[in-house]
Amino acid sequence: MMNLQKLQSYRGGTKRTIATLLEKIEEKKEKGTLIEINSLLKILETKVEMLETLNEKILSTLKLTESR
Repeated sequence: MMNLQKLQSYRGGTKRTIATLLEKIEEKKEKGTLIEINSLLKILETKVEMLETLNEKILSTLKLTESR
C-alpha cells in the first residue's frame, strides 16, 4: 500500500488539475467549441474519479494506521 504522504500529494495535484480544468471550461463556455468543452468535461470526469479513488485509499490507510 502507498504511504499516506504520497497519496495526499497525488490528491493535491489532482485537485489542482481539476481547478485548472474548471477554469478552462469556463473560458471555453465564452469562446470555445462544443467539442472542446466535451473533451475537457471527459478529462474532468476522469480526474474526479481519480480524486474519489485517492480519497478512498487515504481513508483506508488512515483506518489501518488507527487500528495498529
